[in-house]
Amino acid sequence: MIRDQIIKGWCRASLPLILAAAAACGHRDAKSAEAGPPPPAPTPAPATFESLSAELFQGRCLSCHSGAEAAAGVHLDDLATMTSPNDEGELVVAAGEPNDSLLVKVLEATDPEADPPRMPPAGPAVDASLAAKVRAWVASGAPAR
Repeated sequence: MIRDQIIKGWCRASLPLILAAAAACGHRDAKSAEAGPPPPAPTPAPATFESLSAELFQGRCLSCHSGAEAAAGVHLDDLATMTSPNDEGELVVAAGEPNDSLLVKVLEATDPEADPPRMPPAGPAVDASLAAKVRAWVASGAPAR
């Protein structure tokens, strides 16, 4: 009888500690288990010509690659021109084919003296994550918007 009372008292006193420990260990109650896993983190919006123009082309490229005197005939201010062959007959952007796109090649190149050269040739190279974003944009078909 006394032993039963001791056990009941110990259980009552220990229950809050046991529940707190279970919560700290990531124990989920039945309601949260029914709700399923937490939602995935939102993925960033895919790049578009407009977003890349604002993020990359306007600040790092258009001083040389726009207008009547665009270097190497590469115009980065107009998507239709970018998806047409340049003065050397190369596609600056081969929609859906990043490995065939001059833009991807020059942004991923490491040497300004190589063929094709790294762009921009002066100053720091384009960040690898931004070059990857351009690659993904081209692979997705190079959407305008």
